Amino acid sequence: MGKKDAQRTKGNTKSASSARSAQVLGEKTGFVGFGTTAESGFVPLLQTEDGLPADFRLVMRKMHKKDVTTKLKALQEFLDLSSTAKEQDMLCLLPFWPSVYCKIATDTDRRVREQAHNALKAVVKAVGKNLAPHLKMMSGVWYIAQSDLHEPAAEAATEAWRSAFPPEKMSEAADFCQSEILNLIIENLTTATPQTLCDPKNTSTEEMEAKYDRTVSMSLLSYANLLDTVSKINGSKHKPLLASPKFWKFSKHKNVTVRKSFFVAATQLCIKLQDSVDAHANQIVPAVLGNLYDLEAGEAVWTCALQLLSVYEDSWKYINFEKTVLPAVLKLLRSAADGRPRILFPCMMPFLSKVPFALSEDPSRLCRKWFSSIIEGFNFMQEKSKNRMIEEVMMQVLVDCAFFVCNLKALDTTIKTDVIRDYLLPGLLNYRCHGNCSRLSEYLLYWNRQCSKDSEVGHLNNVFWSGLKFHVTEEPAIHVDLLIDLGNSLNASPRKEAEDKQNIEFFDEFNSMNKKIFTDQIENLKNEENVESALKIIDMIVSNFGSKKNACCRCSDIDFKECYTETILPMFSNKCLEDLLIKVTVSIALTLSQTECMEMLDTFVRNNSPNLTSKLIEIAKHSDKELFRSLMASQSIEDFVAQVSSSLLENLLEQKKGNDENWTAIKTAMGSGVNFPLSLQRDILCKFDRGLNHEKELVDTLEEQRFIESVCEVLCLMTKQRGDIILEEEGLYLMKSVFSIQTLDTNQRSNMKLEQCWTSIVEIVPELSLTFAREIGDKIHKSVSSADFNSLLHKSEILVRIVSEKDPDLLVQILDLMYNKVERNFAEQAWYRSVFEMKHFLPCVSETFEDSLRNQDVLGSTNLMHSKNALLLLTSLGEGFGINGREEVESKTVLDEERVNLPDNLVDNRNLMEGLIESLLSVVYMENLLECKNDSMEILELGKKLKATATRFFSKLSKKSLNILESRLFEKCKTQEVHYNLALEWIFGVTYCYSEWDLRLNRYLNIEDIEIEELYNTIASSMELTSRYNIGSGTISSSLSIAVGKFVSLEGLNSESGTCLLWFITRCLILARTGNRLHVSGLSEFSGEIESTMKAVETWMIENVDQLLYNTDISVTRWESILRVCTVCNFLNLLVSKHSELINSKVWDQITCSLVSWVGSLEESQDSLLSRSGCLLFSISVSKLIASVSELLGPKGHHPALSPAASLSRMEPPVKLLEEWGEFFSEGIFTVIVPLYLKLCAGNSELCSSNLISKRMGQCLVHCTLPVLLSCELPPLHLVQDMDAVSMPDVLTFIFNHFGPLLSSCCRSSQITSAHILAAATQELTKNVSAEEGEEREIPRRLLDHLNQGEVLLNNILEEFSVVDPVGEIPTGTIAFSQTFGFFLAWRVILKLLEYSSDEIRPQYSQYLQSGGHIDSLLNNVFKILPTSSAQLEVVFGPLFLEVDGEPFSMELQHLAASCWIQVCHHLPAYARQWWTKLHRESQTTVEKITCVYVTPALWTQEVEMINASKKLDNLTLKVRDSVREVVATYSIDEGSMELVVSLPNNYPLGGLSVDSGKRVGVETGQWRKWMLALTTFLIHQNGSILEGLTLWKRNVDKRFEGVEECYICFYILHGSNHQLPKLACRTCKKKFHSACLYKWFSTSNNSSCPLCRNLF
Repeated sequence: MGKKDAQRTKGNTKSASSARSAQVLGEKTGFVGFGTTAESGFVPLLQTEDGLPADFRLVMRKMHKKDVTTKLKALQEFLDLSSTAKEQDMLCLLPFWPSVYCKIATDTDRRVREQAHNALKAVVKAVGKNLAPHLKMMSGVWYIAQSDLHEPAAEAATEAWRSAFPPEKMSEAADFCQSEILNLIIENLTTATPQTLCDPKNTSTEEMEAKYDRTVSMSLLSYANLLDTVSKINGSKHKPLLASPKFWKFSKHKNVTVRKSFFVAATQLCIKLQDSVDAHANQIVPAVLGNLYDLEAGEAVWTCALQLLSVYEDSWKYINFEKTVLPAVLKLLRSAADGRPRILFPCMMPFLSKVPFALSEDPSRLCRKWFSSIIEGFNFMQEKSKNRMIEEVMMQVLVDCAFFVCNLKALDTTIKTDVIRDYLLPGLLNYRCHGNCSRLSEYLLYWNRQCSKDSEVGHLNNVFWSGLKFHVTEEPAIHVDLLIDLGNSLNASPRKEAEDKQNIEFFDEFNSMNKKIFTDQIENLKNEENVESALKIIDMIVSNFGSKKNACCRCSDIDFKECYTETILPMFSNKCLEDLLIKVTVSIALTLSQTECMEMLDTFVRNNSPNLTSKLIEIAKHSDKELFRSLMASQSIEDFVAQVSSSLLENLLEQKKGNDENWTAIKTAMGSGVNFPLSLQRDILCKFDRGLNHEKELVDTLEEQRFIESVCEVLCLMTKQRGDIILEEEGLYLMKSVFSIQTLDTNQRSNMKLEQCWTSIVEIVPELSLTFAREIGDKIHKSVSSADFNSLLHKSEILVRIVSEKDPDLLVQILDLMYNKVERNFAEQAWYRSVFEMKHFLPCVSETFEDSLRNQDVLGSTNLMHSKNALLLLTSLGEGFGINGREEVESKTVLDEERVNLPDNLVDNRNLMEGLIESLLSVVYMENLLECKNDSMEILELGKKLKATATRFFSKLSKKSLNILESRLFEKCKTQEVHYNLALEWIFGVTYCYSEWDLRLNRYLNIEDIEIEELYNTIASSMELTSRYNIGSGTISSSLSIAVGKFVSLEGLNSESGTCLLWFITRCLILARTGNRLHVSGLSEFSGEIESTMKAVETWMIENVDQLLYNTDISVTRWESILRVCTVCNFLNLLVSKHSELINSKVWDQITCSLVSWVGSLEESQDSLLSRSGCLLFSISVSKLIASVSELLGPKGHHPALSPAASLSRMEPPVKLLEEWGEFFSEGIFTVIVPLYLKLCAGNSELCSSNLISKRMGQCLVHCTLPVLLSCELPPLHLVQDMDAVSMPDVLTFIFNHFGPLLSSCCRSSQITSAHILAAATQELTKNVSAEEGEEREIPRRLLDHLNQGEVLLNNILEEFSVVDPVGEIPTGTIAFSQTFGFFLAWRVILKLLEYSSDEIRPQYSQYLQSGGHIDSLLNNVFKILPTSSAQLEVVFGPLFLEVDGEPFSMELQHLAASCWIQVCHHLPAYARQWWTKLHRESQTTVEKITCVYVTPALWTQEVEMINASKKLDNLTLKVRDSVREVVATYSIDEGSMELVVSLPNNYPLGGLSVDSGKRVGVETGQWRKWMLALTTFLIHQNGSILEGLTLWKRNVDKRFEGVEECYICFYILHGSNHQLPKLACRTCKKKFHSACLYKWFSTSNNSSCPLCRNLF
């Protein structure tokens, strides 16, 4: 094949391809085959009409390619084609297939061979019987392929053969093709060579050898299979093979696979062609018996040898046994078959049976060699590794060979005696392993039967037993195991009664041996050194041969009881021997009669310790069932259990220790599985109950904890034996104690034991759950601690889960007992927000509500009882109905088949259904409570858990169940109690979020059929859902139209229901989605209603000025009057914020004048604003209106100082109105509001009312302009610690001293408000600061205090975290969150101070921050707080608005930290770069990655905006190349010009700006380099933007052209920080320097010499 990229002949545009060449040949010629023999291929001379499809022709052509991949692809294509080909196409293919198959079926690649057989199978299935004419052509290759060494290929060939022939025809098929198969086998084995089977030109030597070896092995195996399969064998046809010397040489072939295959074939020869074996004995015998040590051939050669010796008895004539065969066999025995005797050793005894002892010169020597080799094999294996199964095989060989030799009549008795004495007995005694005595016992029983008939056998039998007795009695500790195994085998051997009589003498000898050993060991008990060993032997003898059930081998004439009483019983004083002595006790008891046995054991129980008794019970349990039952039913055991339980209680009450023995004893007795009398069990339960009641007072000592744990264990054991005992009176009392004591402050292990106890008992006795449920229901009504409640909650979950699994019918009954309705004691502060924000209409307030606002006490546990009860019910219901309480709540649709339908008995249960409705009320109560300022972790956890549990449960209820709940809840709403409306809104919301159902709100609320005044809050809740989820397009518009109609027809606010209707109209307009065609078609749709309502309100305000509460103390005004004014105020606020274009001038006058008057009322009522509900409602409503008006009428472009400018265009109010607002109204309002805000909010952050006012008044203050803010008269406030601080004007001092401390308030709105105010004040601060000598300037002390305080806090809480391992989110509602939030806000104010500062002042502030370590501390903490996920990072690096009315959330803190990093990079890039270079590599990578993605693009955008917005500079032109982030600065003067290119790197500011020179005309090279160096130095090492650097560079160039010399330290004319000219001149060289440069020079060089002339300065 040519190279792909080689030079080609002209016109040849394609590289070589074997596939394409095959296609061309297939199209232009007939099918071309290749092969080494005539059968393997053909080449038709002309194109013939053979009917073979072209695709088959092409594929078969590809099969002859040399490339393996091409062949595999071709075979796969062939399989694909044959699966869809017609039968006729396959028949056309058939004549060509045999030659192709014979070629590829012998390929060197195993994958090709496998696929070839698969292809053959496909052909066979397709052509069926039509294969017959072509079968013989490929039968030889096909048959041999079934023995392929690659198993998948052999299996594929076999499958193809099975597909062609049914099982009953396979033998006939082999007979039919026998000649062809045999000829190919003979050819492969006698004629073929590696060179003839492969093409030497294309095949490597290794591949040829491998193919030859594989072919020979396959042929040999196929020959064996053929001999085994065919029914008729013609021996003459096999002569060519057997006559070939090459065939017999395969026994010595270097390839082990070939040798194995040869021996397999030779085995079949011995079976099928015995005549041929006789004819070729001189060849086959040496080939087989001369290779017995061929361990690799292993089983194959030994199987062949045994078969050969069986069929040809004259084998030993053709080989020398002594010199050739025996050494190999003995070597194999000595090496234990090279450590693998399991395969070959079973062949040893059959082989020994064929050994010619008669021909041996010295049979005795032969036997010694044989058995000594076996013993050597034992030694070899024990040194190598101890494997029980291998040892058993070797021992079986020893026994079999020994008894075979002993039974040979031809051998002398002396030889046999030596075998037993020198080899058999030592082998049994030294190398004995368990499990071999069964074969030995059979031989011995046979000998015993033959003793009377054969004197030699009797002699050998006596030799064996006498030798065994001698060795065993001499060393019983070592050899007693053999005796035990042999005796048990003899007892287990099947025998006839007549045989037993014959064996009496034999068994007597064995029993006398046992007796001798027993009596010797009894004597050994007197020797302390041998006591333990003697006891073990005694136990073994007694337990195995002491029972009378052993009819043969037993110790019948020994008095075991006497031996026990006199010798063994006194030894119980030795505690080390207790276990052995008890085992002997049980063994001896089993030898006695029933009466004697129980007397002996009763005596033992009464006279020994509980520990010994428990051990006796355990051993008896595992020894004999009948004995155990008798023992446990005895009176002594009952007395023993009663005595032990009494001792336990007595010891506990008297605080005694050492109860372990008693507990072990009673647990052993109760766990024995025996039912004790009911009276005894009741007595035990009573004693345990007394002990547990004592434990309730004392649970701190180890003994008491041990008592608890042990009682639990015993209870479980008792219940397993008899469950109904727990339902007895004593059992119920005890279980109540177990259930209740778990809540005490016990250790974790005791609690776990208690829980396991009662749960396991409930699983056995589900009825007990009723008692536990009643206990939970009684305790939940009490004021329990958080820990106790969590324990009860956990118990209820477990209880319900067990009941739902064991007895579902009890479930509703259990739930009914656990849940008892508690008195609703909600904390009124939970409803503050909805009431004072007027989200719901409250026509009057209760005295309780007024008291709560007046006192604002901390929440107590009674305020949470209702919610805890609800959580208990929902958790239990969820557990009972399979709604997992631990899975995450995901906002996804729940399928109908996954939903749960409440059963009818639960729906009919009034208590539980009321509980479900009350639980919904608790959910909204906790949601509202969490929205209030609350730092209690208990409330946070309870609220979070309750909401998640309720959402999980109600989201999985069926539609039917939800309809029932919603309808009952709607009936509650008719009571006008606002809480139920919130609950109905909540469950509707859950239903919408977790289903695809239509809510169909009109089924309850048809606005045309009901009176708004009756269900106004319910309708408002429904509209809240409509607006939130944009459903029910006509609900809000139709409600608004009806309400406006009624409001106008009833003369507006003059009617009783006017206030309610105006509130309702306002809510409709707030919830309307303007411009959403699905919901509201546009603003014009409501303009008529708005104007009608506005006109009615305007009229009422003109006619009822006395009711508008102008400039009056409203603390004594009724709620209804204040509510009316606040409703008007909210309506006006809506007009200003959303529909200002509809307000006419008269209404504007009313709004602005009313605001001034209402602010006056606030000032008059300031002492009651936080404690009176009406005053609080009034202040919030007025503040909202002020915020909306000041935002709309404020100066153009004005916005909160720390928020980005609003991008939305606003409606321009009348110019006169703007002037009036700016000149009069805003000052009159804010000069009152600002001091009032400080009075109400400073120091009152713990009050909910203060937080509500702070939020709304804060919204006003952030829109207060700086001049008005400075004109406010704040209470004077000077602090002692500021005596040495930088002086500021009094007004700024008061602003910072009043608003500064609010940055660390725990009220978020106060923090945000103060931050905006202080940031605005910094603009004025920078105007009052003049440039001074020196490098540093202190920042305001109040900001510095927050920096120091925040750094200490963050260094402590973030100490274990790093830049690469951030803390993530800090939870809200914690002091850490508030302090950290204030810390970052303080930094935002400081960065705003730097932004407002002049170029001269900014470096002084920044240097102060850097030298104090504040900047490094900030940046270290910023990246420890930032999130790690890219999605969250994208959010936190977005715009930050810092709205006052927002809610605190964890990501806002991260957002604020990210904004600090952006501002530092913008204003202090050099310091950011310095900090970054100090980090270690991993942290640098993290910071750089975040900066490149989120910060650098934002900074470039800011630079571009600054350059585009900057004033045009004389002589300097700036051009931005946005795509490559470059700024080109061109400076021109007269005829000269120069150009600089400043490039922003991808990681700016971490990577410094680069400055490149462009064109320059008229500037010296030296001067140009100085300017380049100076600009580069400024941009890299000074803090500032590109524009500031270029502006400074331009001013330096201007000064240079004016003739001013630069400073010879920094080579700048204007200093980079303070922009001063060089002023200080050397008296010697007259060169001038910047004072800052000179100061730095002196301080770093430690001398005062001139930098140029080196003279004293």
